[in-house]
Amino acid sequence: MIFEQAFTLRMVFRAQPQKVSPSTRSRTACVDPGLGHDLKHLNKRLPGTAEFAKWIQREGAVHVFTDKATLTQVEAAVLERGQVTVSVRGTERFGLRFDGPIGYRISRDGNRIPLNYGELTLKHDGRYHLIPRTSPAE
Repeated sequence: MIFEQAFTLRMVFRAQPQKVSPSTRSRTACVDPGLGHDLKHLNKRLPGTAEFAKWIQREGAVHVFTDKATLTQVEAAVLERGQVTVSVRGTERFGLRFDGPIGYRISRDGNRIPLNYGELTLKHDGRYHLIPRTSPAE
């Protein structure tokens, strides 16, 4: 795959169709046939959830979306206009820069760094999750 060329996620996915296995379907919310949001990562990206609290205690900081509505808007925008950025640790990455903050990096001591880049990580089986970032993964 040519990483510099812009594709929508759906076009790339249709060019290389994958299926979400029945064993992972219960943890997946479908947006496009054969493509699904991996729900095990969802709550750690939303402030105020138990998973967020556990993650921040374990890691010291966590990247979260402002709220669920923002996550949904970022998801739709990245699926529609996201660009292929890189393949990292066996996953394809797609991203899109936004004009304003879509979330924050919140540290254990309460410091907040605004994040304006939305990244979608797509696994080989069609499951994906979203991460607010400052820039694409390297």
